[in-house]
Amino acid sequence: VVALLAVAQQDKALEVRSAVAASLEMLAVGSSPLGGVCVDGLRDMALHGATSSDRSCAASCLLRVAQHLDGPLAEVCETTLRAVAAGDTDAGLRAEVENLLSALESTRGVRSYWEWL
Repeated sequence: VVALLAVAQQDKALEVRSAVAASLEMLAVGSSPLGGVCVDGLRDMALHGATSSDRSCAASCLLRVAQHLDGPLAEVCETTLRAVAAGDTDAGLRAEVENLLSALESTRGVRSYWEWL
């Protein structure tokens, strides 16, 4: 995981950084004991990524992690998304993340309905 994070910070190709984010997402969702480290890496990418594309990719990954998990890791994902929506320098990304947060709320509503049944 540490090597993946180093690649995400240093590689110049967006495709590589996006692949790293997707790998961190899969590890976090896959009940890996390293899930917290993976979510932390995605959080750092979403908040401090070099480009808005990096931050967007990481935010999308955080959404999917939050949709699959409950508890503290899902809370970290949601808190990070809210921080990006409130404070990113790219207005388009802020709007995109607002849409991601709406999707997260919809997912929770559907999950609650199925649990109620």
